[in-house]
Amino acid sequence: RKDTKFVFSQSKLLQLLDRLKPFYRILEIEGKRTFIYDNTYFDTDEFFFYTQHHNECRKRFKVRHRRYCETNDQYFEIKVKDNKNRTIKKRLRINEMNGCLGEGERDLVSEIIGLSPEQLTPKLDIQFSRITLADNSFNERLTIDTNLSVKNGISSKIFDQLVVSEIKQK
Repeated sequence: RKDTKFVFSQSKLLQLLDRLKPFYRILEIEGKRTFIYDNTYFDTDEFFFYTQHHNECRKRFKVRHRRYCETNDQYFEIKVKDNKNRTIKKRLRINEMNGCLGEGERDLVSEIIGLSPEQLTPKLDIQFSRITLADNSFNERLTIDTNLSVKNGISSKIFDQLVVSEIKQK
């Protein structure tokens, strides 16, 4: 898929949602429209993945544990952004997010990234609330993340006025 990100102030969110209303439908499950996500991102001690992203490398990786708080479903995910700016996600269901990589997770890291899994440790915890919209023809999704909270083991920061939105297209 192809992903395009946008960052803007939460003060513009209601206006944006109002303008999108004719073109998108909101995901609603059992009356809920906002869902909480917990993520733990892994990297090397040298921040190899962060450096790839920062330097806008054409091929780069994200490695994370993700928990969908409402259902407690948990996954290990590797996202690969390829040299054509397409995102490919591989994921594996896990039993718990304990900051360690299990055997299947280590195998995926070796196979997909080619790094020794022992080089990866948890570096960043991120929690946010997500609204998901689908366009009327179901060709793309639009995610809207708010209430962003970030912890790096030493300090934490809440970005309560920030919105991170992403269009995900096939």
